[in-house]
Amino acid sequence: MIKFTNLLHLYIVMACLINTVLCTDTKPIVVAMYGNPGSGKSTILSTLTKIPGAFQSGISQITGLTKTHKSITVDNVMYIDTPGLADVKDREQAAQEIEQSLKTNQRYKVFFVVSPTSGRVSSMDLSTIKIIIQSIPEDIKFGIIYNKLTKRIYDQYLNSIILDTIHESLLDRPPHKYLLLRNLEELEEQDNVIPKDQDFNNDLVQFIKEFPDTYLPEEQVQPLPADEYENLLKEMEENHKKVLQDYQNQIKEFQDLYNNSCVKYDTETEERSSPFEREGPSSKRIKWRGLKTRKVKETIVEKGETIEKYLRINCIKGNGQIEYGQWTFVGNREVVTNRETKSENKKLIFNL
Repeated sequence: MIKFTNLLHLYIVMACLINTVLCTDTKPIVVAMYGNPGSGKSTILSTLTKIPGAFQSGISQITGLTKTHKSITVDNVMYIDTPGLADVKDREQAAQEIEQSLKTNQRYKVFFVVSPTSGRVSSMDLSTIKIIIQSIPEDIKFGIIYNKLTKRIYDQYLNSIILDTIHESLLDRPPHKYLLLRNLEELEEQDNVIPKDQDFNNDLVQFIKEFPDTYLPEEQVQPLPADEYENLLKEMEENHKKVLQDYQNQIKEFQDLYNNSCVKYDTETEERSSPFEREGPSSKRIKWRGLKTRKVKETIVEKGETIEKYLRINCIKGNGQIEYGQWTFVGNREVVTNRETKSENKKLIFNL
């Protein structure tokens, strides 16, 4: 019997070496979405499963449609939708549902879906993120999906560090990655549909696919302190205002510094001319005409301009103002405009 057991064990080991699939954990990877009502997480999950209405979606800013956590497995990926913590009446139940959604003893990809209002991430969303990530180990990476962004807000987030500032200042640890998704008109006034916009879908799928998964043991998940949510929210609102004010002050300082700093340099040249007239070398010769003899002195006379070249470097500031530099002499050249020969005759007298 012992020999048979050893042989069976050896067979399994050899089989694993030949075909690793036999010994691979086939449990699905969990893609779990968390967020408050109206964030659009149900629509995002339906888009990922490619099943319209797989997760019920609709506008419900007060209570939300999702009351319990729901999961659907597609292609060995378990997608989980969860209720939000914003509703006071259902908060305790929502906290328990979120806790249970994290206790499947599987590899997780944890995401939070946030829909900013007028470009501002709400303190309620930040409090939800903070209270949930406090319940899981620090090595569990999480991502944030900023959803339903107008073009202006999308560009603002893309070209500034406001989100990074919020993450670093208000969350216990920043997200591993975050994704910006534009608002789609095709989803407005529509429930339980998936978008047809391929760029939107491709960006979402690629973000989820490339995000690293981490094993989350059930025993390492801590209960969510739902009763502390209100106090956390008040504290978050105060800190949030301070962070935004500090950020605006910092932006103003940078803008003032930019406005008064040279952001570009312009080289300018100038030529200054002055006339000149000068005599060149003279030559002398004797001119004979019969008995009349003359001594001729010929001198070359040149007229023209001396052109001096100057250069200066001007500073163009961020506000468009120009600070002019000092002129520096860099060289000159002469241009002869007229050349003529001046003759002087002197009669020679010979004594016989």
